[in-house]
Amino acid sequence: MKRLVSTSLTATPDEPHYAGKCCLNASKWPKDGDGGAMLHVATFPCKWFNKNSNLWASLFMQYKGSDPYFHWEILTPGEANTSVIVVHDNKSEPINLFEPLKTEEVLIEEIVTDEIDASEKFESKISDHIAWLQDEDKVDDCKCLAMINGDDFDNAFGGDVGLFSDGYVYLFFYENETFLESNDNAGKITFQFS
Repeated sequence: MKRLVSTSLTATPDEPHYAGKCCLNASKWPKDGDGGAMLHVATFPCKWFNKNSNLWASLFMQYKGSDPYFHWEILTPGEANTSVIVVHDNKSEPINLFEPLKTEEVLIEEIVTDEIDASEKFESKISDHIAWLQDEDKVDDCKCLAMINGDDFDNAFGGDVGLFSDGYVYLFFYENETFLESNDNAGKITFQFS
């Protein structure tokens, strides 16, 4: 089983991390429908999904600090979900184009164990056995490959942000995603809470 562990350690932007900067070319930074920069929430190596990959995946979503539940409402499997997962080389100068929220990078570690995974386990993990807080999400032409405890994000973003309190973030990648080529739209994230 592959567990994703949020640490209390500060990371550099070229390491697996929640929050902070991303080593992504500014021209590739995702924008929302109004043309504003999206919030970068995590970056991790694609080799966690495909051992032959030397690329990285970064998660982005719309966030409105004035409406703390806005992203909870749009991170569903439907058309309103504007989140995006970008697969890239992670070699650009570290940047954070999302002005309203500046945070430090918090290290994510991958822990591989011999433990047998089961779908009823609620923990941050990369797995074919996904546990759902509610009914299973289905995103067109995608497969869910990972789930992340919302508290891991909250620890990284700190303060009163409460991005994903009391819930789980699910990472969906398009079924044809190989993690071997850069891709500006490799998938989406959804969020379920209890």
